[in-house]
Amino acid sequence: MLVTAVAFLLYFSGSGMSQAAADAADETWMGAERIALLCHVQGPAGTQMAELSRQICAEARGTIVGWTDLPVEVLGWGDPALIAPQTVALLVHGAAGEPPAGEGLLAVTIGIRRGGQATRLFGTRPRIAPITRTRDVIEASLAELFARSPAVEGRVD
Repeated sequence: MLVTAVAFLLYFSGSGMSQAAADAADETWMGAERIALLCHVQGPAGTQMAELSRQICAEARGTIVGWTDLPVEVLGWGDPALIAPQTVALLVHGAAGEPPAGEGLLAVTIGIRRGGQATRLFGTRPRIAPITRTRDVIEASLAELFARSPAVEGRVD
């Protein structure tokens, strides 16, 4: 099953900015006062992977802090700041799997939400990398999401 999912994602992971990322630049950032991160990684059979969730949040935060002057906070489930009108919330979702032989893989996608605005249904396109190289997929996904954002104007590689 994981092999099929990986093949599907690799086949459909062409280059370029997703429509969701392009649309996100329109109004999401107007008047934003902070960026909030909520990260969640699920393992095989739906197991929760708290340490890997913390790791990808730290990696995402470290990248974003270098790109913007807005404060960047890692928040937990149920924190009301996630839906505050002045908060841009980035939802980092990972799915970890163990291939039959070798190193585990992590698929990551990042959604974007803004309190008080219509919810966007999709975020960045999924990206897959070995678990030991999560920084690569996090940075690529964030670069896609922030490509047209005035919050990071001229700072994204």
